Amino acid sequence: MLTRLRIENFRCFDEVELFPADLTLLIGRNGSGKSTVLDVLASLREIVVLGKPVEEVLWGSARTEGGTVFEIELSLGGRELAYRLEIDDSTDDWLIHHEHVVEATEAGPRAWFTADGGHVELDGAALGARWKTDASPLASFSFDADHPCALLRTWLEGVWLLRLNPQGMDGAAAEADEQLESSGENFGEWLLSFDQAELDGLATHLGNTIDRLTRLQFVEAGRKSVLVAGFSDDRDLDFEDLSDGQRVLIVLHAVLLLVGDATLLLLDEPDAHVTSTEILPLVRRIRNGAESGDYQAIVVSHHPQMLDLLASDHVVEIDASAGPDSARPLQFDTEDPIPASRYILLRGA
Repeated sequence: MLTRLRIENFRCFDEVELFPADLTLLIGRNGSGKSTVLDVLASLREIVVLGKPVEEVLWGSARTEGGTVFEIELSLGGRELAYRLEIDDSTDDWLIHHEHVVEATEAGPRAWFTADGGHVELDGAALGARWKTDASPLASFSFDADHPCALLRTWLEGVWLLRLNPQGMDGAAAEADEQLESSGENFGEWLLSFDQAELDGLATHLGNTIDRLTRLQFVEAGRKSVLVAGFSDDRDLDFEDLSDGQRVLIVLHAVLLLVGDATLLLLDEPDAHVTSTEILPLVRRIRNGAESGDYQAIVVSHHPQMLDLLASDHVVEIDASAGPDSARPLQFDTEDPIPASRYILLRGA
């Protein structure tokens, strides 16, 4: 799991440090940096796993001129790994100034990979070639499955960001896609990669949340397959004909139930378009997955009910609006008759 994240000179942050738990709720005012925390983690996946140039991923995101720094620390099967990425945006092209992977051992820190100014050391041995510095040198290497750099990349590959846009979601698919876009726009293509038995299980689960939903199936329509939702009153609706809230619920619960390779789920306001009665089963599903070790989850929300339901978990208030940036853990007395959301409101007043 992710145990530490540090961000320096990126968007609204001068410098901030976050220590996530199995399930973490991020709260704070608009513009405080909640979504930025999620974007940093998703961006590291694109840079280190997909090998995208940092300029393409992070263009225009530095707070001030100078270096941007990202650090993460991971606990992976008893191994403690740290990754650091330093980016220099002082020229027209964003350049990777420094990148390293270090493991904490009983004998002290061990550097497995270091790239500095384009010069690379791998397992302590210097490599003579000079590597391009607009993309991650680490992304260009192959490693054995148990190598710390491979463990890091495997963990990053399992980072999923969901910032759903129901109006852009498409339930039609010409072919399957194993990666769901953060907006959910290719949901039909992603869901097509699962078999009908898994869709039946999803529909059964959703029957307790979406009134009278009984089945989900793909129907052939020309060269495409179209996702159709069936209801107990004999209605069959194409996915695009469902309400925004119904589409969001189907996508969220599909991810929480079907995704098997997620290491970290980043859920940006998953309660948007969702009613109060639909939030409780959603929170239960997120918590069950996090507590059982299926994945780690970081949730961003403004919804008071989400805060009240997750008050006993790890709640962090992000604030980059004035003074030193902070990611302050909040503790609530769950026996207090004043709910957590009411406390936050009264404190603000």
